[in-house]
Amino acid sequence: MATYRIEDTTLTNIANAIRNKTGTTSSLSPTQMASAIAMISGDGGGTSVSFLLENDTEIPLNDNVTSLSVNSNNVLQVLLNGTPIWGEIVVPPKYNDLVPTALNTDGTVLDGIGYRTGVYWNSNTMASASAFTAIGLIPFDGIVVHDIYLYGIDLTGTARNRYQVHNASRSSLSSSASIKEGFSSALIESITKLDDYYFKITTKTGSTNIKYFAISGVTVSGLTPIVTLDEPIF
Repeated sequence: MATYRIEDTTLTNIANAIRNKTGTTSSLSPTQMASAIAMISGDGGGTSVSFLLENDTEIPLNDNVTSLSVNSNNVLQVLLNGTPIWGEIVVPPKYNDLVPTALNTDGTVLDGIGYRTGVYWNSNTMASASAFTAIGLIPFDGIVVHDIYLYGIDLTGTARNRYQVHNASRSSLSSSASIKEGFSSALIESITKLDDYYFKITTKTGSTNIKYFAISGVTVSGLTPIVTLDEPIF
């Protein structure tokens, strides 16, 4: 099945176009749009809403689109010039993933993606360990209590799961703490497992010198790590 990336603003634009044609002001969910379009009479001219496929091919919602339906599983069908096209609606995440801009200690984005597999943090360096992933330095205000949300690596039960903090020059201010679910320290109030491979690390008030944190944990096959600050992922 093809995948369609549909921005929430695009869904809003589709709903607005439908309301403009029908003269209503009612809210419309994606599953209601098909029946609403079916009730529109006339040639439908003037409608210029479009959506993007995963490969960035644009399909205009105009006279060539003779029907649009969304089922309860968020599967979209567009009938384009009589040819059905199926796809899954993917709504972009609302959280701000900090991993893609996470840094190495030299100030560059770690390996261009913000994390490195096959290593774990060990103070200012990363040590080799095939089963682990290290996430680069992520900026935060260490004097403020934060909730760090982490998804996509495992923090259960190993000494090479690490948390450490760095100063503005990206030098480590502490030896790497071996962390896991239920852990607490001078810098960490608690680590809570929220779901499989999904954790919340609550920090304590620290030094004004703390400007970055870094984490490593067990690699989870098929998952890309996500980290947010004070913003739940799910």
